[in-house]
Amino acid sequence: MDKPQARTKVGDVLFVRVGVGCIGRAAAVLHDDETGIADDYLYILRFRSDQMLPEVSALLTQTQFFKQQLERCKRGTGTVTVPQRLLREILVPVPPMSVQHPFAEAYRKIHYQYRSGLSEASELASLVSKLERVLMGCRVVVHCLQIALNATDRQSPGEAQKTTHCSPSGTIRA
Repeated sequence: MDKPQARTKVGDVLFVRVGVGCIGRAAAVLHDDETGIADDYLYILRFRSDQMLPEVSALLTQTQFFKQQLERCKRGTGTVTVPQRLLREILVPVPPMSVQHPFAEAYRKIHYQYRSGLSEASELASLVSKLERVLMGCRVVVHCLQIALNATDRQSPGEAQKTTHCSPSGTIRA
């Protein structure tokens, strides 16, 4: 069924919401030929362009900090899922744009190489590790995922953010 809200567009992040081995995987839609109609096992995440680049948000979902929180949000026994309500409560470090841009460029490069058959998954894992190390050493604003999303019912950014340092264990400290 073709539902308008299920159509993806460039700049979206597709997030797998169900499945033991797949839950939490994410990818940014970077080209028109990658758009389409998302299946019901995906959430389409749209971030405020002034706060979070889609490439960086896709990378952040692969960090230990995000994965630990996602683990607590999973529901179900045979087929696990993450409810939208709980996904929106996950804390997301939002690095300054000066930090985001180089990571977005590196993600796009890996994405292009992967589409061309020239890149391997290990390159993406290496980029995620580098992002984790950078986040440990810089001051970041931490939002609930809801705040960074392009949601009509979101709070103003100042209502649920605080500047923090991320510790190596993945916890946040003020």
